[in-house]
Amino acid sequence: MKNLAVVAVLLLVAVASALSSTSTTTQASTCPCSSADLCKPISPNDASRKELFVFHPGGTGSEWKYYNWSHITTIAYYDGPLDMDLLCYAHSKNVRVVHATSFKTSILDNATQRSAFVNSTMEFVVANFLDGVNIDFESPIWGGQTSLRNDLTLLVGELKQQMTDHFTQFGATAGQ
Repeated sequence: MKNLAVVAVLLLVAVASALSSTSTTTQASTCPCSSADLCKPISPNDASRKELFVFHPGGTGSEWKYYNWSHITTIAYYDGPLDMDLLCYAHSKNVRVVHATSFKTSILDNATQRSAFVNSTMEFVVANFLDGVNIDFESPIWGGQTSLRNDLTLLVGELKQQMTDHFTQFGATAGQ
């Protein structure tokens, strides 16, 4: 039953390490930062370091300028336009920026809709120089909903595969 609870309250963070200059991955946008190095994904931190996530709402606010950057490891960015100044500053502080997203349970049993979600999520990550994804899935999956649980596992697996295909190294953390 514990595995069901982990799946039901899934937080997936797909984090990519820095791309090598010989990588075949192409960026859909021009790097907005003062240095192209700031547009490369941040490598996963030392596993012994504690993670500190900040969930930051999108928009044009500048609250992020007042964060204690010495403790933050990851900014999960959601709702609204991505502030590229935030991305560049976070990367300059070795802080990952991930796309926080969610989806309706109804897409899980439809392979076409699952793939469309995965593809559009990955396109957003690559085009905006992000370090990965945080999936916020809070809908309960009860013990008898094996098919739904399996479909969620498929979606996460498809996203992980695309992240692996696009980035040199891959690390994942599941919320418990």
